[in-house]
Amino acid sequence: MAKKKKKAASTARNSLRPPQGGVAVRMYRHGLGDCFLLAFTKSRSAKPCYVLIDCGVHMRQDAGSKRLGEVMEDLVKVTGGKLDVVITTHEHADHLSGFVQKGSPFADGRLKINRFWVGWTERIGDAQADRLRAKRGAARATIERAVEKLKERRRAGLAERLTGLMDFERLPPGALAAAAGKKTRAGSNEIALELLRQHARKVEYCEPGALLRLPGVGNARAYVLGPPRSEVLLRRDRPAKGPGRETYLTAGAQQRTFLLAPALSDDLPVQEVDPDLRHPFESAVRRECRFPATDPAVRWPERGPATQLTRSFCEDHYFDSDSDWRRIDTDWLDAAEQLALDLDNDTNNTSLTLAFELGDVGQGTVFLFVGDAQVGNWLSWRSQTYKAGRRTFSADDLLARTVLYKVGHHGSHNATVRRDPLHTSVDHPHGEPFGLELMSSQLIALVPVDQKAARKRMPKPWHMPHTPLYQRLLEKAAGRVLRSDGASPGSEGIQLESHSPRGSRLTRAPGLSDIEWYESSAKFANGRKCPLYYDLLFKP
Repeated sequence: MAKKKKKAASTARNSLRPPQGGVAVRMYRHGLGDCFLLAFTKSRSAKPCYVLIDCGVHMRQDAGSKRLGEVMEDLVKVTGGKLDVVITTHEHADHLSGFVQKGSPFADGRLKINRFWVGWTERIGDAQADRLRAKRGAARATIERAVEKLKERRRAGLAERLTGLMDFERLPPGALAAAAGKKTRAGSNEIALELLRQHARKVEYCEPGALLRLPGVGNARAYVLGPPRSEVLLRRDRPAKGPGRETYLTAGAQQRTFLLAPALSDDLPVQEVDPDLRHPFESAVRRECRFPATDPAVRWPERGPATQLTRSFCEDHYFDSDSDWRRIDTDWLDAAEQLALDLDNDTNNTSLTLAFELGDVGQGTVFLFVGDAQVGNWLSWRSQTYKAGRRTFSADDLLARTVLYKVGHHGSHNATVRRDPLHTSVDHPHGEPFGLELMSSQLIALVPVDQKAARKRMPKPWHMPHTPLYQRLLEKAAGRVLRSDGASPGSEGIQLESHSPRGSRLTRAPGLSDIEWYESSAKFANGRKCPLYYDLLFKP
């Protein structure tokens, strides 16, 4: 009899049932990528309202696609194949790849979607969104051409670095391009977004400051914090004092001219562009020559502007094989690395950021999911108010009631804001406390990171989680920081205690009276052996 009760309790937990009037949060532990399932109590139904936030994995993760496949099979089983809301935060593969990878239940119809929430930046027909999307597309195409050129010119090191930077833009091998119902170049995260648009019964493009209702849920709601409409703030990606970096691919002359280079962007309209802006050197000092693929000897156009003396000098000295190290004709391609970095940061800053409030309007506990939002996105929250019923409140108020924080960008240095550099004082010369510093003392932090995967040389390691931030998270959350890889602070050289679920028995989270947690008894069959997920149950 005791065994039957134990089995029944285990089944109830695996189905992710929230406490009556509360919410359950499942953090999947597949590694370097985001996938979270939330279950809210419905007012008139025994079945919960299931909300999925992202479903992706990075190419650095060992057996990443197979591990994510195991996650999605659990999603089908737990939800009965029906999701009330699917949310995608931004166009990066570590948040989207699962929707279109081979065997995905989203692509083959085993997971049905009622509503699809996505940021305003993905609305086709929105003039601002279309313009930003076109810039991103042009930048991606230019970087891909630059990689090809670098390989041709035997610059393998930089080509490898660029390829690594573009991994966030690339879907894994076997992505279902046909699933989008149109011919799209494989590797675009737009495939995943298009599939979700087609499969959802209703699509909602989320504007900052908006209030979103959860289907059938009477005691919870979501507030849209970002992405901002302000392109000044969209461009701000670093936690430094000052006006911020001018990115979004339009700022400095170096980036503008790089995007216009004929060798990379032959199809750009040239009639509106100064021809000199399309070359590394202005026409007065430019000399044209070519290296045919079948002949290593340099060739000069018959009507080229170079004199015979110039040609002879270049052939005897500049193009001499013993002087290769002195040549600068590929140095202009180095600008592609900064362009790729800016493209990555710009996309992160378009993250759809949501604050879920459970309980009475303006008084309930808050669950904060920020995608990979960077500084400008966070700062934009302070310029708007949030309304529900007759109550109006600020981002600071929402942050003060935040008891669960999904840490941005795997714990990187510039995706969790702690200060507002736009507001300084004598006591706070680098900015008044904001973001993490305002969150509740009841905080639990979730970090979707795999340190081993992040620190691979592909071509260089990433420091995720960022050690100073990880230490501050541990301090702020009294050690309640849950990592996908289950690593302890000692692995980062931090002498602080951490707390996380240990075993499949339901236990109370340390220091908290109304939150219980456990980890799954099921473990991944592929890659690193660890429990499939952490579950957290929040009482109302």
